[in-house]
Amino acid sequence: MRDKKWVAEHRGGNLKIEQHKELMRWALDCLNHLLPLLKNGINEKIKNAINIGNKWADGSVKTGDAMKASREIIKFVRTLDDRLEIAISRAAGHAVATAHAADHSMGPVIYGLKAAEIAGRSKDLELDWQLHNIPNDIKELVLTGLLNKKIINEDIVKKYT
Repeated sequence: MRDKKWVAEHRGGNLKIEQHKELMRWALDCLNHLLPLLKNGINEKIKNAINIGNKWADGSVKTGDAMKASREIIKFVRTLDDRLEIAISRAAGHAVATAHAADHSMGPVIYGLKAAEIAGRSKDLELDWQLHNIPNDIKELVLTGLLNKKIINEDIVKKYT
């Protein structure tokens, strides 16, 4: 069962629609930050996920459209061989899946750290960028979620609160 803090109010949880949209925007920001790592360009599935995620956040597409885009990426990832493209594509799938389940917004953090490592970049710098860019109105929720998933520890939570 999902933590009610991550469940939308209209589904019986505590998450306000504006927070949910903010989680989507932040997840997409984290994803966009990874895109320069792709040496062979951005695949169409990622572009579509970003487009659909942005449209969901502004209210112009339905959650079902975002879920479809996420499923398309999951299917697409199975065809890939490049570890970096896999990690970033998975980050895109989780970002757009945020429309359906808000805690998917943490996926770009998890896969962003993997992408940074694969690319020979600092995981600490990537995490710092991601956490530094969490909007204030969702900061506690995200930090607690990442702590519960054991992505970060108490010292990191203290640093960013």
